[in-house]
Amino acid sequence: MAEDSLPRAGKTDLYLPPSIPEAMPPSEEALLALLEREDGDREAVLFALGCWHVRRGELEAGIARFEELYQQSPSNAEIACNLGFAYFLHDEAERALTMFKKALVQDSSLVLPLKHAAKAYRVLGKRDEAIAALERLTKMVTDDAEAFESLGELYEEDGSESQAIRAYEQALSVDPGSHGALQRLTQFAFNRGYATFVDGKYDDAFRIWSAAYARHARGFSANQHIVQALDHLRSEFRAQGTLQHLRERFLATKTPGDCYELFSALLFQEGLVPEQYVSRDELGPVQERWRSAGESSDGVLPYPHYRLGVAQCLAMELEAGLESLRLARDHLPPSKHRPLRLDSLIQFVKELIGAPTDETSDVEQASDAEWEAAGFTDPFQKQVWRKTRLLPNAARQWRAAGFSAQAAERWAAQKLDAQTAELWRGAGFSEPASVKRWVRGGCGPQEATAWSGVVGDRIDLALQCRQAGLLDPFEAKAWLVHFMFPSEAAAWKSQGFSPDEAADWLGKGVKDPFLARQAADGLN
Repeated sequence: MAEDSLPRAGKTDLYLPPSIPEAMPPSEEALLALLEREDGDREAVLFALGCWHVRRGELEAGIARFEELYQQSPSNAEIACNLGFAYFLHDEAERALTMFKKALVQDSSLVLPLKHAAKAYRVLGKRDEAIAALERLTKMVTDDAEAFESLGELYEEDGSESQAIRAYEQALSVDPGSHGALQRLTQFAFNRGYATFVDGKYDDAFRIWSAAYARHARGFSANQHIVQALDHLRSEFRAQGTLQHLRERFLATKTPGDCYELFSALLFQEGLVPEQYVSRDELGPVQERWRSAGESSDGVLPYPHYRLGVAQCLAMELEAGLESLRLARDHLPPSKHRPLRLDSLIQFVKELIGAPTDETSDVEQASDAEWEAAGFTDPFQKQVWRKTRLLPNAARQWRAAGFSAQAAERWAAQKLDAQTAELWRGAGFSEPASVKRWVRGGCGPQEATAWSGVVGDRIDLALQCRQAGLLDPFEAKAWLVHFMFPSEAAAWKSQGFSPDEAADWLGKGVKDPFLARQAADGLN
């Protein structure tokens, strides 16, 4: 029987029987009829029937056929291997292993019984024997990604991290789509960076994460455990005031090393590490690279100026960095500002170098009479509100809305007016920076409240959902169970699929919603 004519549980699990032209098209009835003929090739027919039953999940029938065959031909390694595999599927790992060993005694060069033997050893808890079998297998067959991945898992279970990493890297080099190997390699890299991060060695952690991201960006950003852990670390980073501590240290010393560490930490807190990380040794070449890219065109190329600005800030060239970042901001569309954290970076650099805000001169020029005309007749209140850098009439609006001077300063720093701030604070939002992100995303307090109940403080995720067309928070929640990226979920939704239907197609290995729709329409 031809290879493609058999129902399969797996293309490479069984040795295939010889071709039987008389049983075409193949069927159990045709094979049984041939078995009754005296002039037929009984061994070939039994072989085909055994494969037929095993691949249909009829294990007892398949075992019976192969046992009969093995009694007739005990020196046939392929029959022994197939019988062993049927035993293995029937949860008889010991008997299966015996048959795999017999097959290898007959022909030690065979790959399939060795591969199955490794699985049987593993099921039986014989890790050392499984590792030995897989090591031998990967020397015989150097392009078997599954074998390398299994070997990596066993090394990892054995505590041999370096050997596990080598095995996973070999699996990935053979098959770049090896999801398990990619997941484990990125998890190893994240764990190494995490260990240094909690020790306060932020530069080392960023370097490790950056190297992992540069090598395996897809695995690093798609591994949900890593994404969640980085979000948690950033939250802890903010809560502990680490960035503020580094800022105070830098302002006290003004050393390039402190500036590098401070700005790297800022990039991390803003969610731009590891993508934007630059090691200290690479600062000069990176600056030259992006400066050349920005100068290679008659017009302004904003992204090179953005990367140049980041590198300049890391090198403590703050004035030049600020100018480059401003140039990038002026030539990038507003929709690009938020993902690059341009406004936050510019504001931070301005604070470091003491650059005045646009309102400073107006505030300094406001006279006592103007403050008193705005209702600030008490000298102490006038002094307190003057420190906020608000104009007198603006300060009056903030005070009328029930804000203290300190609170008004925090909200106004986010370019929010008193009326907007009062509305959001009344809805329970106390963080001006978060409100600013919601407002920029086109959300009002009611919408933000609904989304917060679904995504918590992951505002960017909510805004990504809205941009992708997932406007209902609860509908988005159903999609995010199956998809990390809202744009992917939206693509499936646009083809008329529900979240569960999309998940079913993904489980079948269909990742393109358009192809899934064609297939679904064909089935209907």
